Amino acid sequence: MVQAGGVAPLVAALDRDDCADLQFEAAWALTNIASGSHDHTMAVVDGGAIPKLVLLLSRGGAVGEQSAWALGNIAGDGPETRDAVLARGALPALLPSLVPAAPRARLNTAVWTYSNLCRDRYCSLGNIAGDGPETRDAVLARGALPALLPSLVPAAPRARLNTAVWTYSNLCRNKNPLVDFELVAPALPYISELLTIEDQDALADACWALSYLTDGPNDRIEAVQTTPGLLPRLVALLEHRSAAVKTPALRAVGNMLTGSDVQKSLFAIRPPLASALVEIALGGKSGRIEAVQTTPGLLPRLVALLEHRSAAVKTPALRAVGNMLTGSDVQVWRLERLEEIASSDKYTSSV
Repeated sequence: MVQAGGVAPLVAALDRDDCADLQFEAAWALTNIASGSHDHTMAVVDGGAIPKLVLLLSRGGAVGEQSAWALGNIAGDGPETRDAVLARGALPALLPSLVPAAPRARLNTAVWTYSNLCRDRYCSLGNIAGDGPETRDAVLARGALPALLPSLVPAAPRARLNTAVWTYSNLCRNKNPLVDFELVAPALPYISELLTIEDQDALADACWALSYLTDGPNDRIEAVQTTPGLLPRLVALLEHRSAAVKTPALRAVGNMLTGSDVQKSLFAIRPPLASALVEIALGGKSGRIEAVQTTPGLLPRLVALLEHRSAAVKTPALRAVGNMLTGSDVQVWRLERLEEIASSDKYTSSV
């Protein structure tokens, strides 16, 4: 049908207001074509069907219902076709059918079409926000966060939740300039709750978001640390089985350790922190050692643990430092340099 040039006459038939039956059959045929491959859907789009289908949708009746079905197939093909359908005013035309009093078949079709109009919307926003500070700020300025919050809950469908958390992490990214903290802070209680779930992808993106938010002034660190339940949950993730979760959690903790004395003291150097450093540096793998050494504030904090009074903290710290001594020359030099600075400080304080 597509290769034979059958789309053009079908699209033209949508204009036949003098023959509703012909319009219906044309809309039905286009619905079937748009349900095929991406190329089939694009043939319908490129043929100019969308504005004509939206017009018929707004008129209601059997032709309008069939047009809604066709538009749903087009929107379901992907973000580009979905946005093309929305840009032509499909949503206002669909709203009269999204009421309890609408005939059941029409209501079902309208709800299904609406679900396709919403599909991948967070993914699109996340891609836009992740492009840079300007696009990130533009997405936030248009109210993206309030629309995102209902999906940032453990009860949300898994695919939607994962996309929403990833989108939020992109809304927090980039440093030049930093994101307007007031625009993203309302999601912190939601992120705190998400740190308790099992989904590894969602946990990783939640921790990355926290690492971005804590990479800045101390007032941001304080806002994160004082979010109810967040800090102990984040520290617990330092012992997560997956490095994909553990690494961003460690980054976030490392950022907090560069804060004020009060902010540092909240960690109280518990065994999970020392154990996490050992796990990441385990086996002398250069990449893992580099992750520990280049996370702000962690290396001097780790070396300080060597003098901790608790064996539960000191022993894993010794293992971590021992593993680092098997790393590259630069990594060993960092440890030696840190020891020189520490010795100099002790000498200065004793004079």
